Order: sequence, then structure tokens, then C-alpha cells
Amino acid sequence: MLLSLLIAIGVHEAGHLLVARRVGVRLNRLRPTATGLRLMPSCSCFPSYRAECAVALGGPLFNLLSAPLFFVLFPKTSPLGELAPLSLYLCFLNLLPIRSFDGGRALVCFLCDSRASLPDRAERILSAVSAVVLLLLWAVAVYLLLRRGSALSLYLFCLQLGRCVLEETVENAPREY
Repeated sequence: MLLSLLIAIGVHEAGHLLVARRVGVRLNRLRPTATGLRLMPSCSCFPSYRAECAVALGGPLFNLLSAPLFFVLFPKTSPLGELAPLSLYLCFLNLLPIRSFDGGRALVCFLCDSRASLPDRAERILSAVSAVVLLLLWAVAVYLLLRRGSALSLYLFCLQLGRCVLEETVENAPREY
């Protein structure tokens, strides 16, 4: 299962790299974070919010497109039988509109590109949406834990994710002196 997870992560990151190259951005640093891996651009600028959104969605898109291929190539009984479900899981998890996830980055880019908000306002909206989504995930985990006696891993994941999102929100908050 570990090999399947590593391949799914590799496909995800390759999707980011290929879309970034297509829009003319070089991603040259890979930084591990508490929520996964983060590819960093060589410069801090993207040509547009649409380009940044495309790069953010490139990883989940590649996971989504590769899953049917993995279902065909690796039946459930093969050593890599978990590759397709893990690829889909990684796709949908990363599309959640949570800070530090691809879905969160895409939401900020969409808000900024639509001229509906400024980057600071878009970041505040993302913080609120992240809190709501995390609260809902946590509620589902608590419900499953109490009703079924399962989902402890989801509960712990939500707690860890909430801590990471809170730390990143505090790090990115504008400083006033």
C-alpha cells in the first residue's frame, strides 16, 4: 500500500509540474509540510491568477485522470491494487477548499481573478471556508466514532489538519505594528 501511495503522490506532483511548465512557471523546490508536499515556484510570481489556479488544480486532475487507467492496469488483487482508490482519494482530498490544499489555493485564485475581492479579502474568505469545512469533517468523524466506534483516524486527521491550518493562518496574517 505504501508503494501505491507513493506512486499516487508522484502522479499528483507530476500533474502540478506539467501544468506549471505549460503556463510558463518553473517549480523547482519541493518542501515537505505537515499536510503533505508543496512544490514551490522559482519566483514568487505567476503570470495570472488563472495560471496559478491551473497549476493548483493540475495535481488533482492528474490523479482523477489516472485512476481509471490504474483500475484497468492493476486489479484489486494485484500488489498495486490500491493505487486507483488512493489516487481518487488524493484527488478529492486535495480539492477540499482548505488552506494549504490545492482546493484552497484554487478558491483564492478564483476569488482574486473574478475581481470580486482583493487578495487579503480572498484569504479571509478562505480562512472562514477552511474553518467550516474542517468543522464539518470533524463532526462527521465524531458522529462515526460515537455511532460506529470507527473513524478514529479521521478524527485525528481533522485535529492535526486543523492545527496545521491554524498555524498557517497565523503565519500568513498581516502584521500591524
